[in-house]
Amino acid sequence: DILIVTYGLIVSLAPKLKEKQWCVICLDEAHTIKNKSTKTSSAVMELQSLYKLALTGTPIQNNLSELWNIFQFTNPGLLGSFEQFKKKYANPIMNNQDLDRQELLKRIIAPFMMRRTKLEVAKELPQKNEEKKTNNGMTYDEIVKWLECYKPSDVSFFDVNSEKWAELSQSC
Repeated sequence: DILIVTYGLIVSLAPKLKEKQWCVICLDEAHTIKNKSTKTSSAVMELQSLYKLALTGTPIQNNLSELWNIFQFTNPGLLGSFEQFKKKYANPIMNNQDLDRQELLKRIIAPFMMRRTKLEVAKELPQKNEEKKTNNGMTYDEIVKWLECYKPSDVSFFDVNSEKWAELSQSC
């Protein structure tokens, strides 16, 4: 069985969802649970499963407690309690720029993370195909082409629905 549910629904469905032992829980956009104090985070933490995955493309932005909470979901206890984590890692790294503690934390979490840089991901993405339209329905490329064909003094109208426009645009 597969259940796909939004974070908003998890809060209201939590009493029912936590009754079931799930095989896999996969959180997409897992940064949604980065704040351990939110109802969404609390509801997600109550769910039981054999395996848990957290997917996010959003970096840790504000503080290391965001990292702790996501790992608390996927690997409860790996980084200790929240107080232990703050004392051992967050405070030394954030307040004192303790590179030894930072390296130790990286070594602990590295086996559980797949991190790709934006440049690595960009190679796999299809070409950006964007077509901007003006308020008259023409694309910018069509306007440029049209302006290359006709001097502004030749333009006495701009109604793209007129017969004259159709005549001019086909001749260009």
